[in-house]
Amino acid sequence: MEGFDQIVALSQNNINMSLKHLFLNNPNIYQNLKIDVTDEGTMTAVMNPPTVELIVENEEHKVYFFLNFKSGTFEYWNGHGPNSTKDSLSMDGWVFAFKVNLLLSELDKIPDSVNSRIDKNLVDNPDSYSVSQLLLDFQTADLAEYDQEKSKLIGLTPGLEVKQKTYLLMYLTDYIESLKTGSHGILGYAITVKKPELANLTASSFPPTSLKFQIYPYLSGGDANAPKIPGSGYNMLLFLQMTGGRKIPADILNWSGNWIAPSPPSNLMMAGTMAICKQNFWDGLLLPVLEDINKLTVQGANAIFIDAMSLNPSDPDLQLHDFSWKSSNKGSLTFDYTKSKEKKYFGGSEKAENSIDNQILWTAGSPVIKISGNANIKISTEEDPTSSFGSVLFESKTANIDWNFTLTLSSVNDGSLTVNASEPQVTASSSHELAPTNLFGITFSSGFDKATIELQNNLESKIDIDNITKTIKNTLNGQNKFVFPGGGTFSMKNPLFNDESDLLVELTYNQE
Repeated sequence: MEGFDQIVALSQNNINMSLKHLFLNNPNIYQNLKIDVTDEGTMTAVMNPPTVELIVENEEHKVYFFLNFKSGTFEYWNGHGPNSTKDSLSMDGWVFAFKVNLLLSELDKIPDSVNSRIDKNLVDNPDSYSVSQLLLDFQTADLAEYDQEKSKLIGLTPGLEVKQKTYLLMYLTDYIESLKTGSHGILGYAITVKKPELANLTASSFPPTSLKFQIYPYLSGGDANAPKIPGSGYNMLLFLQMTGGRKIPADILNWSGNWIAPSPPSNLMMAGTMAICKQNFWDGLLLPVLEDINKLTVQGANAIFIDAMSLNPSDPDLQLHDFSWKSSNKGSLTFDYTKSKEKKYFGGSEKAENSIDNQILWTAGSPVIKISGNANIKISTEEDPTSSFGSVLFESKTANIDWNFTLTLSSVNDGSLTVNASEPQVTASSSHELAPTNLFGITFSSGFDKATIELQNNLESKIDIDNITKTIKNTLNGQNKFVFPGGGTFSMKNPLFNDESDLLVELTYNQE
């Protein structure tokens, strides 16, 4: 993700579909337009939903925004004084196009005149990707500029085009001024959470604290050399975000592949993709929880170890404070622990050894995390043959358990990630060994030994994988639940990991 903490990719198609829905169902957005300019004339129109077009060639921080006229009339006075006449033009099918600069969309750079009108409830709310916030306010010339080439003015009178366009721009200025009184959001200006601590209980786990936009092309076949297609509905608007107040990278994202896949006809509302970096999801949330697996298995094995050797539980040599997972190969983490103690006494010695080997595995394109481990404890005694009077020279009792379970990132409800856990599989075994004596040459069997079976049962009891699994599941669905940003705006599904272990989820707009 090239240093960004979170990336949201939204397709042009879905932005426009959602703008349409919002336009038709929100009374705060102007569907009927009437502008009177004293002594000059009137513009009356019925509007179609506004639209956006991503990818402005050679200007990767700009988009086109279109005001679309369904029908209308532009009446104006031609001439001056008593000889002036009232002319009219049909505005049916007209389009006013604006080029919008997104470079000013970082909160810290908002002009004071704009900042004073931002709805602070939106700024303090982590659900910050609302389509209503993607409607333009046109507050200043710095935000948007009229684009005559992209505009569509049908039926201008030959020979009077310049004059008529002058009048039109005058009226358009009044229309823009009228929008200032509405409740429209300003494009991009309410995307981040300036004060995450003010967010409600469903606040995202890592609320974004800084943002920049990028227009990102959809390239056919995922080929980096394919040409850009201006106007393609699959072109993307990227929200490039940082969390925790970290500094945002100076550069934009290099093209590395399409962030969304073309939607089949049955899935027209596919909006795009949200990506959460590995550092946030794994290192910041998941692994601290999964460290409990290492802690509980070590503590369980050590409890037997301490009892078998009559050790002091507060012995500094038995204290472990680092239960962190270590990176192994790509898609793999490991944790290893070994401990041994030996006590010598007249005629022999007693030794105890234990080991813990835990592992986490996952693969790109899957939501499944495989967690497994092995716990082993061995207790042995060795006699000096000169003092054993023909007794056993060596005896060992070994207990072993192999276990595994899976965590599956299954669904997202209101932005909250649900994690399912499989029933753990546990295989326990034990062995008992007796060495022959040197004095009489008698060989003892290594068969059933009650003390060895008790050791195995004790190990299973002390390392309770069923309880560990339930604890991890409850923690990840409770106090350490992961909450995506934008949960009130998007429906989210199909969470999975990419090649870099970042968490991806598909987005679909909840219509406002």
